[in-house]
Amino acid sequence: MKDLVGALPRISAVKNLTPMSGGTDRFLMEKLEILGNRRIRHRRRALGVQDFEEMVAEAFPQALHVKCFARRDENGQSAPGHVTVVIEPRDTDGGPAVADLCDRVWDYLKDRCSCTLTASGQLHVIPSTVVTVNTEISVELEDPDEAAATQQAIEERLKLLIDREWRRRDIGDQVRIGQIWQVVRDTTNVRFVEKILIEGVYHKNGVSRSVPLEDDKSIPYATVRSGAHQVRIL
Repeated sequence: MKDLVGALPRISAVKNLTPMSGGTDRFLMEKLEILGNRRIRHRRRALGVQDFEEMVAEAFPQALHVKCFARRDENGQSAPGHVTVVIEPRDTDGGPAVADLCDRVWDYLKDRCSCTLTASGQLHVIPSTVVTVNTEISVELEDPDEAAATQQAIEERLKLLIDREWRRRDIGDQVRIGQIWQVVRDTTNVRFVEKILIEGVYHKNGVSRSVPLEDDKSIPYATVRSGAHQVRIL
């Protein structure tokens, strides 16, 4: 917002200090029916993992995914007695809006779960770790004359896999390394896959980090987005 709706004394202009964020559409009727039925079961008291997830999903439509992990701390380590609620916001750009969302979720849950959790510092509400998935791929082709079209097809298929299929899954269960191999291998005109290197890039404590994704659980609480895919033709 930068234009005045009406005249105000001594005010000639307005400016947003931070970008607007956090807005969401109304729930679809199908989702309202599902959440309403679940409310009858938990009655706004979080006793089990499913209660935490359903209550937060209903109260905070800004959250795309909500996943509760019992007996695990905010770093993904085993921690008896702890409960960690991980949120993937619809706005994946991070920033103050995400931290504010987690704070508001914690305040919401503290009055609806065991007071022992909050008094002992064992309730954690954190954002998911957004991992950008990059790949380097080397393949042999059936028809070298179709190299450009095959490269483009592999890149498009990987983006669809990561941004659509993977992101539909629960937090911490989105990465499936074997599917990248399968997608590349099943692309038309690919004869042989020689090598695939998969890298995950994410931010932690304001520092960008890069790690090889050697297995599906390389990064706790991961959610994904597609990055750069370099396809080399042998």
